[in-house]
Amino acid sequence: MLCKDLAWFISRRVAWFLFHDDSPIERATQLLFLANASLCLFVQNAWTGPSVSLDISVIVPHAEKIVKNAALWLSADGEDVYHLTPQLYLLWIARLIYRSIREHEEIELQTLSWWNLRSLLFQQRILENPAATLMEEIERESVSIWKCLEAYQTDSSDGVFSSLATRHYLECGIAHHLHRRDRMAQGAFEDAQRSSGFFWQLTGALGRRTKFQQTDVSQLVISAKSQTGNGVEDPTKQKFPENLKLNDDTLLDTIELTNATVGDDTNRPLNVADQVILLSFCLNVKNTNPKDGLTNEEMGPFVRRVLDQPANWSVYTMALLLRSRLESEKSRTVERAALQLQALVDQFDVDEGPPAERMMWIWALDLPPKWQLERELADRFMSIGVTASALEIYTRLEMWEQCVDCLRLLDKTAKAESLLRQLINKDPEIPKYWCLLGDLTKEEAMYEKSWALSGKRYSRAMRSLGSLHFRNKNYSKSVECYEAALAINPLFEDTWFMLGCAAMQISDWESAVRAFAKVTNMNWENGEAWNNLASVYLQLKKKPEAHRALQQALKINFDSWKVWQNYLYVSVDIGDFEEAVRSTSRLLELRAHSAGSEAVDLEVLDIILKAVNSGTRDVEGRSARHLAEQVSELLVKITDQVAENARLWTLASAFWEWNGQFTLALEARLKAYRAVSKNPEIAYSKEAFEEFVSVTLELVDAYERIGAKTISEQSSSGDPVTRIVCEDWKYQAKMVLRTVIGRTAKSWDSTELYEQLRNRLQSL
Repeated sequence: MLCKDLAWFISRRVAWFLFHDDSPIERATQLLFLANASLCLFVQNAWTGPSVSLDISVIVPHAEKIVKNAALWLSADGEDVYHLTPQLYLLWIARLIYRSIREHEEIELQTLSWWNLRSLLFQQRILENPAATLMEEIERESVSIWKCLEAYQTDSSDGVFSSLATRHYLECGIAHHLHRRDRMAQGAFEDAQRSSGFFWQLTGALGRRTKFQQTDVSQLVISAKSQTGNGVEDPTKQKFPENLKLNDDTLLDTIELTNATVGDDTNRPLNVADQVILLSFCLNVKNTNPKDGLTNEEMGPFVRRVLDQPANWSVYTMALLLRSRLESEKSRTVERAALQLQALVDQFDVDEGPPAERMMWIWALDLPPKWQLERELADRFMSIGVTASALEIYTRLEMWEQCVDCLRLLDKTAKAESLLRQLINKDPEIPKYWCLLGDLTKEEAMYEKSWALSGKRYSRAMRSLGSLHFRNKNYSKSVECYEAALAINPLFEDTWFMLGCAAMQISDWESAVRAFAKVTNMNWENGEAWNNLASVYLQLKKKPEAHRALQQALKINFDSWKVWQNYLYVSVDIGDFEEAVRSTSRLLELRAHSAGSEAVDLEVLDIILKAVNSGTRDVEGRSARHLAEQVSELLVKITDQVAENARLWTLASAFWEWNGQFTLALEARLKAYRAVSKNPEIAYSKEAFEEFVSVTLELVDAYERIGAKTISEQSSSGDPVTRIVCEDWKYQAKMVLRTVIGRTAKSWDSTELYEQLRNRLQSL
């Protein structure tokens, strides 16, 4: 009997049972209880423990076929389930019953959607990668759940709605997290906090971190207060996973606060839901960009707050796991991190902690199943170089991809290939084995074989083949492979990004726009994708769109001078002169010390100055002259840091003269002259001499044009005074000309330019 035939058979049996008599609601409720029990038993065996042995053949016909086909039915979007998942058929039975009841719209059970959502969550957790179809179904079920919750919203005095809404927000947040939608997950967790009425803030309190510390210093702590009761019956009567001691000769096991007392907000008992909320905020960690998430140092107080007041087995386990992950990055705590992770694996089958208590909050936690904890332990071994121990764990878990990685690190590539070929000989119809062999041998045929065996459903084969084509610079085929993979499972941000890059290489700009837009939709913080999207828009002559994309890129890559430079060029192109001024200023800050005069693009600066001078209309229809003060300040900033560029001084002088800043204008002309006069090539290079003459005559003209002008200033006492810009302007002009004439006489006295200098002196 095929997998789909079994599903059809169970669906028909459910329909027969529901309508066998006149009480379909009662019978549907019985089926719901059966499905819920099946789901909970599956979760207990794989996640919470202790495991329960069950012989399905005693209660279900065709048991052996169900066991065999469960993994096939539960795969989604070309993503396989972990093949050693214990009692996988329990999840399959639950999913089939939920779906079968769902087919009968006349039967309404309030909690059906919620339990089905939970089953979808755990189906996702056993897949190798996120599946879009599961997330779509989760979103539909979430809408149904909210419709049911509205009945409780009108009368929420007893806190039922708040409690249910908090749970639902948390579970939706976990769903978004599993599908790598971090911003949506963060939003759901914030909604859970508001629904719970929970208050918390990250603050400082005096305390000590080391055993020999003599002075109290400020420590990061969580100040928090639950709106409802603390939810902890009596921790001394409950059993919790073992919290290993640090046993360090310097560090304390936990931070000791100086004035902490039970009842203040840094030590107040919290209810379990609020502890879960605290741990949820630790999921969206962006260590490379602290402003968008919690850094490792900031996560510590969240975890410590939960560990200091144990309230639930699974919540406490999650806190210990998070602490283990944090401590794995520090040399003084890495040993406890590994031992604590091993202890969490070992406590799975310990009878302490009732199964019901372990199960109570598992739906709202990102707690991995037992095999994932073991894999994490192996990953930890890999990170510290204990590759052989990691290989032993991976082999026991039959995680062949990780086994191959270990063997390659051990320079045993031949053994890795031999392992894969043995697996293929044993099960030649499994697409993943062929794909892994392709990763090892870099042969296209292996990926194509994997793709064919899966009925063109194993998206990883196309992702890997697309990457191979990209490395080989066969970009057209790379695009085809990436598109085939994404058509099956579109939740791979990296694949969309690579598709965009490949499309750019073959000038398929529309495909590139679609790909990079998808990346930015999935991860708003991908600055490189925004930058590439802008580049593609420029190719399509869509400069306003490129400008907006670069604005987003700068929010993430504020210190990237290349992005700022692109933004400058596009701002000038579309007439956004205000942003062009800002970009020039930022580029100067980023590059002045390393690039010198190259930090400022003088061609672009000239365009900006002319736009302000002429009152060119900007992108919003305003005259650019309103930027005169900003531009003047920018020129002062530039000339303070880039002092040896004659053209820069010339541009600045012209602008300041136009703006009525005559003293600055004359000083700038003089500095342009001095910058050029330092050129030793003036004595023998015609080009250098011509430039020298030009700058000299411009300076003399400036003396004559503005030297005698009067300007108003404030005296030291604050009173207005007037003065002449340069009272001896004629003398200064003559001195400049005589100096130049004398310096260049030997080399250029017979030239026309030299004669111009003499004539100009006579005219004064």
